[in-house]
Amino acid sequence: MAPYGKQPYLLESFDERGVTYEHLKQHSQALSVSWQAGLNSIIAWPVAEGSNRKVRLVWSEQLPKISSMSRAWKTVAPVSRSGSSVLFEIEPSHPKSEIAYYIDLEDVIEGERIRVSSSLYMTSASERGCSVQARPPLSMLYETPTDGDIWTLPVGDKRFPKMEVVHDVTEIHFNGIAQNRFAIFSIHSWRIDPDWKQVVLNLRSDCNKDFFDDLCVFMAKNYMRHDEIGIACPLSRASSSQSGEKIVEVCLSRSDFSPVYVRENRFDTMIDPSLHVSEIARSFDAIGMISLKGEVKGVVGLFSIKIE
Repeated sequence: MAPYGKQPYLLESFDERGVTYEHLKQHSQALSVSWQAGLNSIIAWPVAEGSNRKVRLVWSEQLPKISSMSRAWKTVAPVSRSGSSVLFEIEPSHPKSEIAYYIDLEDVIEGERIRVSSSLYMTSASERGCSVQARPPLSMLYETPTDGDIWTLPVGDKRFPKMEVVHDVTEIHFNGIAQNRFAIFSIHSWRIDPDWKQVVLNLRSDCNKDFFDDLCVFMAKNYMRHDEIGIACPLSRASSSQSGEKIVEVCLSRSDFSPVYVRENRFDTMIDPSLHVSEIARSFDAIGMISLKGEVKGVVGLFSIKIE
């Protein structure tokens, strides 16, 4: 969300007090990055050794036909070091993946973490001759983090409700505003079974059933763009069953999803999403829950969202 946080103010303070961090600036400017041909390996150098310094590769991938909100950024630690060089390995999920990556360096100065980054590099798996391992289809799209840290997850929206992790559940505080939506983006839809049958939510058992007429699961393509289109299914159409003492399992059939405008669009001509229902179901880059009319005012406890 704010990767450098208070860092600009710290650096200004360091400058005013004459604190030296030239080595870190020079280190970033002199950093070289090289992709090993035909391998999934990236080398960065020179990276000085030191107990206070940490180096990571940050990378993401997407397919050309999927919008940029399908990118999920990952952080990778070095797999080996040789002198001042460090080696990273990545695992693209598709031979046509477009890959973006950069090196992130961290040091500790006067007890404060300071970070600098290399340039951003763009390439493709096919251009680099990457090997791609077969993976099982992607099923789990959201799961409440066990460490409670939701702020590094790809969640958010301009009408995003308050959200917090309480024990093992994500509490979403809908506030009675139309199109108030909890959204998970960075969905790698190319890894989902194109013939999926249903979306399954695990909700906390105290969820108010009166919410179900207006509360929907939505899928969006071109998420947060002016041409975003979407489909949705109200929870009132779902089948539900008790799954343990605290959990209600809610299942929404693919056939029950229908076109709907899932974002406010005051100025642009709306695109008729009815022409794209099957396309959205195959290539959505965001999924979540939305109060379409603003009739939901209260807390919904969410454990997970998966697709089967």
